[in-house]
Amino acid sequence: MSNSPTIPQQKIDEALPDLQASVSMCFHCFDTLLQNLRLSYPQLHSVLQAQNKNEKPSFLADLGKEGVKCPMFVTWEKKREQSLDDVYDLRGCIGSLSPLPVATALTKYALISALQDTRFNPIHPSELPMLRVAVSLLVKYEPCQTAYDWTVGIHGIIIQFTVDGTSYSATYLPEVAQEQGW
Repeated sequence: MSNSPTIPQQKIDEALPDLQASVSMCFHCFDTLLQNLRLSYPQLHSVLQAQNKNEKPSFLADLGKEGVKCPMFVTWEKKREQSLDDVYDLRGCIGSLSPLPVATALTKYALISALQDTRFNPIHPSELPMLRVAVSLLVKYEPCQTAYDWTVGIHGIIIQFTVDGTSYSATYLPEVAQEQGW
């Protein structure tokens, strides 16, 4: 068993260390979900306006150049009912550790995490007012020297191990450890 995780490093763009998720990327995730729900729930047609399919998403300007690829995750959270303060619970989180074209993968993972995360039922239109979304672009991989060589809230972690010949892995985005009080 290796001490450092095997991380897919398929030519992550050198200009990416400064790339950050933007508000317009989060808006795009909501727009994508709304348009999908509009198609799935005909009663929403009068409420939700159809999006022009030929229109380029506004977040593309945030990327700085075309064809940017990086690993990413889209996380949906739902405000807890009867909560006096803003407490949110995970509602869906799916992404990829392989570099993908941000321009298309963001749309794909906005829907997959909202509608196909097997830990949850698909998001229903009635939940929309209670949702928030986060986009995580993973651009600065660093191998750890020890199990304690990372900072809560700054680094995400990928854990890989083998027990009795079976391999296991888990991925925790940078915000997870902080949210969970590690």
